Amino acid sequence: MKRNLPLVAIMVMASIYGKLKWENFSILSVNPCEGGIDLGIIVDRSKSVGKENFIIVKEAVKSFVDNFDIQPEETHLSLIFFAGTPFHMFNLSDPSYHSNKAVKDAIDSLPDKLYGATRTDLALMKAHDHMFHPGQDRRKKPNVLLVLTDGATASESAPYSETVPPLEDKGVNIIAVGIGKGIKKEELQSIAGERGSVVQVADFSILASKLSEILAEVCIINGGYTHWSPWSECSATCGEGFRTRSRNCTNPEPMGGGKNCDEIGPDEEQVACDLPECKTSIDGGYTRWTTWTKCSKTCGTGTQIRVRSCTNPPPNAEGKNCDRLGKPKEVKKCKLPKCAKGPAPCEEGLDLGIVIDRSLSVRTRNLERLLKVFFPKFFKRMGISKSKTNIGIIKYDKSANVYAPFNGPNSRSLKKATAFVKKLDPSVYLQTRTDKGLIAAYKQLFTKKGGDRRKRQNVLLTFTDGRAWPRRRIKPFSLTVPPLREKKQCHMVAVGYGVPSRLNMTQLQEIAGDNAILVPRPRQIRKMVGKIKKAVCQVDGGYSKWSQWSLCSATCGVGVKVRSRTCSAPPPKKKGKDCSRLGDSVETVECNEGECPTGPTPCTKKNLDVCLIVDASLSVGVQNFLRVKSFLVQFIHQFEPETHFSIITFSGKPQVRCKFSDSMCQGTDKTHDTIAEIPDRVSWGTYTDKALVAADQIVFTAEGGDRPDASNVVVVITDGKTMRGSQPFNVTVPPLRDGKDAKVLAFGVGPTIREEDLNEMAGESNWFYVYEFADMKYRIGDILGVACNNSATLP
Repeated sequence: MKRNLPLVAIMVMASIYGKLKWENFSILSVNPCEGGIDLGIIVDRSKSVGKENFIIVKEAVKSFVDNFDIQPEETHLSLIFFAGTPFHMFNLSDPSYHSNKAVKDAIDSLPDKLYGATRTDLALMKAHDHMFHPGQDRRKKPNVLLVLTDGATASESAPYSETVPPLEDKGVNIIAVGIGKGIKKEELQSIAGERGSVVQVADFSILASKLSEILAEVCIINGGYTHWSPWSECSATCGEGFRTRSRNCTNPEPMGGGKNCDEIGPDEEQVACDLPECKTSIDGGYTRWTTWTKCSKTCGTGTQIRVRSCTNPPPNAEGKNCDRLGKPKEVKKCKLPKCAKGPAPCEEGLDLGIVIDRSLSVRTRNLERLLKVFFPKFFKRMGISKSKTNIGIIKYDKSANVYAPFNGPNSRSLKKATAFVKKLDPSVYLQTRTDKGLIAAYKQLFTKKGGDRRKRQNVLLTFTDGRAWPRRRIKPFSLTVPPLREKKQCHMVAVGYGVPSRLNMTQLQEIAGDNAILVPRPRQIRKMVGKIKKAVCQVDGGYSKWSQWSLCSATCGVGVKVRSRTCSAPPPKKKGKDCSRLGDSVETVECNEGECPTGPTPCTKKNLDVCLIVDASLSVGVQNFLRVKSFLVQFIHQFEPETHFSIITFSGKPQVRCKFSDSMCQGTDKTHDTIAEIPDRVSWGTYTDKALVAADQIVFTAEGGDRPDASNVVVVITDGKTMRGSQPFNVTVPPLRDGKDAKVLAFGVGPTIREEDLNEMAGESNWFYVYEFADMKYRIGDILGVACNNSATLP
């Protein structure tokens, strides 16, 4: 921290000032400004300030900046000047402004021109969306926001109750500085929020003399709470019980003598559970079924499975279990096109990739024996020819090189292949980057350009001593092997060859599972042609990667979810082993969807047509899209069972999954099944406008099943801004809101969402936000309260 104001004086002033306000201030507390902070400054440049006063403010900000050591590892600073719209000069992370001079030069470069309205709300939103944004601010530095303004925000502004809490959720301490008589202390307190502080400056002429007081506030970090944890399970299943939730005073932690969180609420809450009276026995009941797993086969006849759990409710010690209600698992047959019949893989011919370790640990004489003795005999047994088996060769040490692609001149003739392999250089080199050899096979060899044939079995035969090195740089085999198995349908065989005492069977098995073969002594390699050929020609089945987990069988409380995999990477051929040796093809786990609501919801007895518009763009990601689907099934079950729904997913273009007129979305149970069956896929583009237009022109129509006696509700769930070139919301929303009398709500999720976009889409009181997809369910009650307010009632 620079000594423009003597540090001792600043700390004494800060401690005295804090002592006057809070008895628990400690002068021994660490001054956060000494270690560097992430400081945002918002400056009012509306016409009410006046040009001369604006110049005073700029000079004061420059003087204030000199109290900090602005460097890459110390304090970072970001500036927003605002009037009717905010102007963000530069980000906290911008290296061009990591010096005091650069910041002051930027302030000097700003014209002294003033503008009309005072939209403090937009400046605060800009600070949330751009200033204190992941990648801009630093995790281990305190976030501080200094707001300087001379007057009340415009009447059309969003309330501070919507613009300040999102900043507080990011751990930002806000200091609101009001200059002149045009702004009331109450508004400054609203800007500062629950834990910030207020400084009032009577006139612009004395602003410079108030900088020490402002600096003292900036260097005092008051503690803030994290989000509440989820409610715990009820402490009882009947009678009297309670649930608890907690939060920590670490967002941020108090520093520099700052207040702890005692004044902004408790760190733990406890509520009573609404439980039935305890009876002598509680009989168990099943949850709903999960969705069916994928077919266990990729051709022919296989099986599908679905499961449910006896947790709705769970039986107590005296109660009956669910056996009387049926089985917890169902299996049904699935029929796919018949499996193609053909000759054994080696009779038909292979695309045989060969990866050869040429690292020092293999030794030159051993590599020479492999090239000049083993391969000529092996090639002869494999029957290399243009129409049968083609070979591809990769050698690797610290890098990997393709010496012979499948379509190369030396890959389709026994004579040429034998001559070619004998002439290969047996020299050995440093490092054993087996991962690079496997990656080269995936990216270069088993490709159309590399000569890979569609109707031939792919086999990758790796010769290595099994000691990938240097280990800290190697990509794990769990990342390099599955793409070859799953996407290239490769049968993997690994041969441990080299100095016997150095062979590593563990790594060989990571590559090829039970198709790992050890050569006891290098000179015995000539006797192992038959064994290696058998391993190559007997294509054993391998599992695909696991499917995504199904939705939980329960929408609240405890249920079960299931996932599956198929024996298709590759499928077994002829006498190859099936996948049973590798474990089960289906897994089930318990899932907990939180406490079940009791009593009526805001949507009880409401007659509604509800359109759910769901972002399925790449930025959401498959895992988060699954969380959105879980939220949707929990959400719809809060409505009357007879409610009609429509579902639209969108990315580059909208897809209407069902209209109100479709029976598959008439009622909560049928809609639940429809949501569960939506593919877990995301794709490019975020065109929210097209989805809104589809809702207007396809869904909310007589043909789409829109009922005249039902209230219309639209809920848009998105994680980001609509694409450039999209129609603005003031074009796409009014036909729904005004033309179809639909209540439009927006639910933003994730760090990239912009609050001004949600506000523009749905209006000040109709949008909601959470930072994490996993937290969506905690806003269900809030959304229902708005969605169903003043809605039509069922007759």
